[in-house]
Amino acid sequence: MAKKTLLTSVMLSIILAISFTFINAQTNENAVLDESITNTEIKTGENAPAAEQTEKSSEENITSTDGDTVSLWKLFKQGGPFMWPILILTAFGLAFVIERFVSFARARLASREFIEQIEHSIMEKDLGTIENLCNEKNNKLAKIIQKGLTLKHLGYERVEKTLSVAGSVEVAALERHLSIISAVANIVPMLGFLGTVTGMVTAFNDIAAADQVSAKIVAGGIKEALLTTSFGLIAAIPLLLFYNYFVHRIEGFITSIERLSSDIIEKLIKGNSSVQSPENSVPARESQK
Repeated sequence: MAKKTLLTSVMLSIILAISFTFINAQTNENAVLDESITNTEIKTGENAPAAEQTEKSSEENITSTDGDTVSLWKLFKQGGPFMWPILILTAFGLAFVIERFVSFARARLASREFIEQIEHSIMEKDLGTIENLCNEKNNKLAKIIQKGLTLKHLGYERVEKTLSVAGSVEVAALERHLSIISAVANIVPMLGFLGTVTGMVTAFNDIAAADQVSAKIVAGGIKEALLTTSFGLIAAIPLLLFYNYFVHRIEGFITSIERLSSDIIEKLIKGNSSVQSPENSVPARESQK
């Protein structure tokens, strides 16, 4: 199920990224076509006053300039060859983000109401109510506590070890694929910085090949350098935010496990005279002797 969810997330992210890119390309082409039609109409307007035609032409130029500024596809193409790796890795990272959101939603860590009920039962020293709550609720924290309580007859040390192992298994399942999100979030800006270096190299090569140095000669290389850096940072920042969100939820879950496990062992298991440590318990055969 997890592999199927991950594969679906990867395919969905790649499709959305490619669709977004080509939609912007089509929008840019339509804008250019509309601009050429408008310019043709302006040129054929022989009866219009010259001042009015000049005003319309200036407005069309402003519109065209603004359209070029906001065209993501044009900026994407001007960013150089490293834009495609940035786009693919971003789609890859977002696929794992979607997969983690789906996994966390299915995991049902623990509601605040459930934790408060467990804490209240611990204060009342009602071990039976805790067992009933864990049997009724279908969340990871309830399963961990339930595994520990099923072995309470073996002593508090065995319960403590079981709670620790069960908690580690559940936490490892929650942390799966987080390292990939973190790696993508760190690699994407590095690709942007690498594009910055290649853009500056291109600019200096243009300077070396030109007889006269001007701003237009180096503008292309510098623009490529800045675009790759900006796109890399734009892609990395959301991935880092999602990564820290998942880490924060896992840390909160670990804190709940440690606090409740410690309270159950200290206040209930150790305090229950019927539950003894294996070291202090006397086997039945020896007691008969």
